Amino acid sequence: MSISKIKLLSIFAILLICSFSTTSFLSYYSARNSLFEKLHSKTLPLAADKLHLSLKQEISFPITVAKQMANNIYVQDWLRNGEEDPKDIERYLQKIQFHNETFTSYYISDKTKRYYHPNGDFRVIDQGNDDHWYHEAKASKANYVLSIDQDEMNKNKWVVFVNYRSLDQKGAFLGITGVGVHLQSLQKHLDEHYETYKMKAYIVNKSGEVLFFGESIQDSTLFMNPKMLQLSIEKLKYANSPIIQINDEQSELVFVQSLGDFGWYLVLEDTMDRFDEVTKKALILNVSSSIIITILVLIIGYSAFSPYEQSLKKMAMIDPLSNALNRRAFHRFYQDAISSIERGLYERFSIVLLDIDKFKDVNDYYGHLAGDNVIKGVSNKLHTMLRKSDVVCRWGGEEFILLLPNCDALRAKMIAEKIRSAIEYEVFSIDGNKVKITISGGVIDFKLGDDESILIEKADRALYRAKETGRNKIILAES
Repeated sequence: MSISKIKLLSIFAILLICSFSTTSFLSYYSARNSLFEKLHSKTLPLAADKLHLSLKQEISFPITVAKQMANNIYVQDWLRNGEEDPKDIERYLQKIQFHNETFTSYYISDKTKRYYHPNGDFRVIDQGNDDHWYHEAKASKANYVLSIDQDEMNKNKWVVFVNYRSLDQKGAFLGITGVGVHLQSLQKHLDEHYETYKMKAYIVNKSGEVLFFGESIQDSTLFMNPKMLQLSIEKLKYANSPIIQINDEQSELVFVQSLGDFGWYLVLEDTMDRFDEVTKKALILNVSSSIIITILVLIIGYSAFSPYEQSLKKMAMIDPLSNALNRRAFHRFYQDAISSIERGLYERFSIVLLDIDKFKDVNDYYGHLAGDNVIKGVSNKLHTMLRKSDVVCRWGGEEFILLLPNCDALRAKMIAEKIRSAIEYEVFSIDGNKVKITISGGVIDFKLGDDESILIEKADRALYRAKETGRNKIILAES
């Protein structure tokens, strides 16, 4: 393969690879940005709305139960009557716990500071840290306060307690009533959300502290950015809609939505990692396809280019009229012959310069088309009579030049005489007319060190002498 061909195919390959690579990477980043945009503008908000509704319904139920307990007239009358029979409130709390399937139910009288429980035991609330939740609920301006604590019987389970303030008809504080419910149902919603959307979901307080999360999430802070989360909560305090905080460096999104009166926040977080795997696979597939296509195109290009290249080379070296080699080709074969001598393949070669006698008369009498036919006929005769290793070139006009490898001047003159004699007796048919022509020639052989132009000039002088001395003859040039 020629250097120019290798260079051309290399440039073509580089252009294809650059084009395919640019397109593939642009498609990758476009798809990635599109997925990221869809994630933060559609997927996250829709998923959060669905989960928010489920959690709100789940948490609203115990709040509703606690509210009914706080406003129960029977309980308020029992308190005003001096809490005479604890069995009455015990039975009431048992019914609440049984019918609503709560973990516990309770009532604390502010007057006596007694903590009533369905199991019949009661104790007195103290001022210590153990009962701080009661004092916080009592001092709260809200109707209720939510708190989370571990199940004393099962430390792996968490319970949310609804502490509802009980007031009489005049608004006087009577005590705290409430229920406790296990968080398994809430965790179930978070787990289902994770299984469906592959997004981590948490419930946090106003300080950004994680209160609880789904069991499928082994590490509650695996991807969460505390600074981003706190910033989102601070923004959300002054906004009426959810906040999406984006960490561009890690392509991380933190979606924060208030759970309303609960004082909690629903947090969803997601990253582009799981989408990157898909887009990177697509990128690898595109790049691999591009490489394969490039290889195929190069193979096809090479296959198509080779015949075309040969055709171009032939066009560059072949005279279209005579189908013989042209001057450019002769110089190449001349150098090849010298190289063969230098490598010791043979000792010499000869050059024969031939010219058609009185060719102008043929053109003038029969026309230029007839002259072209004569040139074609002479060229065919030369190819027929010479060896395959011999070189036949149209030197110009009606002149031909022969390069005869491994042939001295005397032998070359004999070959040229045979050609001259054969053409002399050849009859050319032109438009029904029979035309006879003759040729003249000059012969010289090459010796190492001879110059091409000088050698051809000597052969041309010999040809000129042949013309001057009567034409239709071959003359050996002077060494």
